[in-house]
Amino acid sequence: MTDMKTQLLHIAVFAQLKDCLPERFSKEIPENISCAGLLEMLMAEYPDAAPVLKLSRIASEQEIFNNGHLLSGVDKVFVLPPSSGG
Repeated sequence: MTDMKTQLLHIAVFAQLKDCLPERFSKEIPENISCAGLLEMLMAEYPDAAPVLKLSRIASEQEIFNNGHLLSGVDKVFVLPPSSGG
């Protein structure tokens, strides 16, 4: 049996997500989880936010990640809900 390696990830959320999730929090995540995997974890933990999380993106301070991006080595992310604008 092998121990799954984890890492501490600091997460910040914005807009309507703040109604269902803490604005800033930390979470132990598997070391090689993808952005899609993180969103799935958050949807399971915060089912009221699932409709918005399904459409959200994960970003660092430098870039918006695609859903397949692995978060290994990333220590801080932002959950960006969909927005409208002109």
